[in-house]
Amino acid sequence: MGHPSPKYTAEFKQRAAGLYRERGCTYAELACELGCDAGSISDWVKRADAAGAAPDRNPFQMVEELRRLRRENDRLRTENEILLKAGAFFASRQLWGRPRRGLSSRSYRPTRAPGGSRTCARRSG
Repeated sequence: MGHPSPKYTAEFKQRAAGLYRERGCTYAELACELGCDAGSISDWVKRADAAGAAPDRNPFQMVEELRRLRRENDRLRTENEILLKAGAFFASRQLWGRPRRGLSSRSYRPTRAPGGSRTCARRSG
């Protein structure tokens, strides 16, 4: 079993990409100095280049923010599903938990029997 990979902040990634560009050294040299993997630095530089690398824009922060928002969206979706199911459950309890007086009076209508007295007959349809 390997060790879990360390999580680097967006600022660290941006600074590492900036140092690579400033110094013009190899990925391995910079990796030894910073204490991280050369492949990671290579990926960070490629991502920064692909994003346009404006000085005020940090592509790594945007990725972290997107990841955070997706997790929050999934959590909210799950909460919404739970609330809908709970609402349906309590609505059915309220409907069927009471005496059925209201429902039974609608399902029967008074009719006249052949002798003229009123009786209850089941409605058809």
